[in-house]
Amino acid sequence: MCFLADGGFLATVCQGNAVQLWDLETGAPGATLWGPVDETFVGLALFGEANHLAVALADGRIRVLGPAA
Repeated sequence: MCFLADGGFLATVCQGNAVQLWDLETGAPGATLWGPVDETFVGLALFGEANHLAVALADGRIRVLGPAA
């Protein structure tokens, strides 16, 4: 898990191959970022200008999640 740069959200890797964003003010779940069904997410980190998540996959690869272009 990691805290997003604005300090208002926490990102966690969840069962079911997803990254869940949590609103720290309300404790409510926010957006869910789903991965392909054939991948297993095992960890994540914030990087770049604090607007991208690097998600570690069980097979050793890294998937980058970020804002839409």
